[in-house]
Amino acid sequence: MARPLRIHVEGAAHHVLSRGGKGAFIFEREDDKRHFLDIFSTGIERYGIELFAYCIMDNHYHLLLSDPGRNLSRIMHYTGSVFAGHMRRKRGLIGHVFSGRFKSLCVKTEHYLAGLSRYIHLNPYHAGIVEKAEEFPWSSYASYLGMKDAPSWLNTDWILRRYGSKRAEASARYRAFIEEGMDNPDEYPIDEAVARAVAGDENFIQKGLGSIERNRRFNNVSYRRLYLRPIPIDTLKEGVCEYYGVRTIKKGCPDSSPDTKRAREMFVWLARQHTPSENREIIEVTGHTDPSAVSHLYRRTGQELESDDAFRSQWEREAAAVISRFSA
Repeated sequence: MARPLRIHVEGAAHHVLSRGGKGAFIFEREDDKRHFLDIFSTGIERYGIELFAYCIMDNHYHLLLSDPGRNLSRIMHYTGSVFAGHMRRKRGLIGHVFSGRFKSLCVKTEHYLAGLSRYIHLNPYHAGIVEKAEEFPWSSYASYLGMKDAPSWLNTDWILRRYGSKRAEASARYRAFIEEGMDNPDEYPIDEAVARAVAGDENFIQKGLGSIERNRRFNNVSYRRLYLRPIPIDTLKEGVCEYYGVRTIKKGCPDSSPDTKRAREMFVWLARQHTPSENREIIEVTGHTDPSAVSHLYRRTGQELESDDAFRSQWEREAAAVISRFSA
């Protein structure tokens, strides 16, 4: 599995999520939830993290935080490894405790922090675990309402300041804000995010993309596929067909021609370069029966580009002409 490219923007917030391996209920016991929070709170001090909200469910967790020192990966590695050791020693767990690497969404704080806190705090309610969100003991919501003291490692002030200068008034208004989402759940802003990784206005997104090391940005196909605005695969197919003047690029169609073959090869190349689509999605368009055929065709085109200057010159002109159709 490719290592995720983590995005950092000064002053941004991050929603962090991870699930138990194979859906395991790794936090089913209350003392395991408590131990996880103890570990993470130690990491907060060690790595300079600021935590705004949390919710520890039986099989996954949510954290809403800021990372001024660019230590997000460090604190998550520390927390995950220490907690995994605990689960193996105390619970006899074998194999991976968490399901792969943690997921994180970098967001512009002013736009998303309050809404994400509501999404997190209502998680137990929408899961049907409690009738009122404040009844769930393993989230930060009760601290926002003043029902229990906020620990030193939890920052409730940043969000509550939006709802009033006096604590009691702010808490009451924040409660009203949360309860508005009980019958109308917030949509998680993943559809607004570039590559499911960064959400905000255009300037914020560009700052985020600029935080990735230059060699990884420009020499890594994963960056182009995921972090530049991706082209929907159906839109790419339409653009390729229009450019080559063909009705379909599907292999084996009765009206296939040399132009169809060329269009199919170009589609595969551009789909691998400019969309987040996997091989199994690409073959639904091309008509290949085996996803490995996509990889074979992509490699073959790459070899021709390296060995044949005339082929490369013509191919690059055609590829640029197709891609220009999707430019803003």
